[in-house]
Amino acid sequence: MLVNLNKSLQPQRGTSLDDENLLALISNRNGANDGASDETSKRQQAFTQLLNNHLDNVRALAWRTLQSHADTDEVAQEVFLKIWNKPESFKPGKAKFSTWLYRVTLNACIDRQRKAKTVPIEPLEAILVDEGPTPEQALSTAQQNLQRIDRVNAAIAKLPERQRHAITLSHFEEISNIEAAHILDTSVEAVESLLGRARRSLKATLSKDIGQLLETGNNT
Repeated sequence: MLVNLNKSLQPQRGTSLDDENLLALISNRNGANDGASDETSKRQQAFTQLLNNHLDNVRALAWRTLQSHADTDEVAQEVFLKIWNKPESFKPGKAKFSTWLYRVTLNACIDRQRKAKTVPIEPLEAILVDEGPTPEQALSTAQQNLQRIDRVNAAIAKLPERQRHAITLSHFEEISNIEAAHILDTSVEAVESLLGRARRSLKATLSKDIGQLLETGNNT
């Protein structure tokens, strides 16, 4: 029986297992010979701990990609149901669990977008350098910011899908280009190229609204 994702979760006291060991418990790879009831309880505890460790990050990425609370909750349910039902989908040694989880989440978001035939709109204010209002501007700073956000969102919506995802991972999730490459199933050089093209496109489109875009990503 899965934990309701909409309920607040309580960490399991005394649990210090890492993600891979928690997955081993969920998939019964630990080889324990306990009774069925006790084994189910261990699986549920391990699953609950994994939710506590990663649910916020999954929801954050889904929200930034989909901009919908309902879709965010459904993606989170889908991702963790996959972990519960098919924990063996994660292959230790190929990537960190968190990197794999971002990839599964992003793929779930992409599938939902394509089925709905909608375009995501992600705010990019965090990577913009605001020039600030001039004395001549009649609108308040708050109003100007709202208008700027609308223009930024519209510009991002026009970016190719993979450029949008690269920007989201690099600048919002603060994921390194190496990890982003694993998530997007491409090379580090390709991620750098996606980021460069996305920045140039946004800079050209938003030249009247911003002074510059950050020219460096997270390359550690």
